[in-house]
Amino acid sequence: VALLLAPSSLSRPYTPQYHRRGMRVLPQLFRRRCLRGRRVAMRSDIPRDLHSTQKPSNDGGELGGRSSSGVPEVKISDRHVPVLLSHVLDQVHAREEQPRIVVDGTLGAGGHARHILEICDGLQRYIGVDKDPQALEIARGVLGDFSEKVSFTRGDFRNLPEILESSGVSHGSVDVILLDLGVSSMQLDDADKGFSFIREGPLDMRMDPDQPLNAADIVNGWPEEELGRIIRDYGEDRCWRRYARCIVEARDAEPIKTTTQLADLIYDNAPREWKKRR
Repeated sequence: VALLLAPSSLSRPYTPQYHRRGMRVLPQLFRRRCLRGRRVAMRSDIPRDLHSTQKPSNDGGELGGRSSSGVPEVKISDRHVPVLLSHVLDQVHAREEQPRIVVDGTLGAGGHARHILEICDGLQRYIGVDKDPQALEIARGVLGDFSEKVSFTRGDFRNLPEILESSGVSHGSVDVILLDLGVSSMQLDDADKGFSFIREGPLDMRMDPDQPLNAADIVNGWPEEELGRIIRDYGEDRCWRRYARCIVEARDAEPIKTTTQLADLIYDNAPREWKKRR
């Protein structure tokens, strides 16, 4: 089995030097956004040459509006091009034989899937897995031409053994497993998901809307020590004690409900010298 790991669309092209500090990218972008104190898309903090040079289609945007059910409508011609698509396709081409069964543990909008299906005539089955039901609906439209080969499963790639068993596929028959790890622009651009700080949105941050725990529960309910641990370990911020304390003090006055409330709170309590530097 070939395991292909592709960083998220916010990642830089792979280099050994960058890989060693790759986990620091999002915390730095978050901090930079908060300290600037203005509504700037996180993607604008990334060099222009790291994004796809593909021009948007003339017949609609990436999501193309919403249907009556609230699900984003995507035309098949609107294709998201992952940053490391060429590297993934190179690995697929490098195989002595074309893969027959591919498992995509992070299907997303179907960016990798569409291209792999187009170049692999011998591909018999493409099992797409994603915990975001909105992403699965988008992928169904993008991969409509390959409906006889593609199956869509709502789930977490950590449960791949169970997903394969329920799909009637043995572990040994899988040729390629693809994981595109990290948050994507599709999540950041939708204010309702609560991942972005550029638009007012609920403090949600769930890829799976059926997951009972959301960011608001953590911010407004967890003890100061746990909030500090999260900011220290995952945000890698030296002011974790200050930020945890200010969150607790603010929520005692009124609940923190939106992404911009949280971002402005961090900015207001950031060290003065950091604001001057930025």
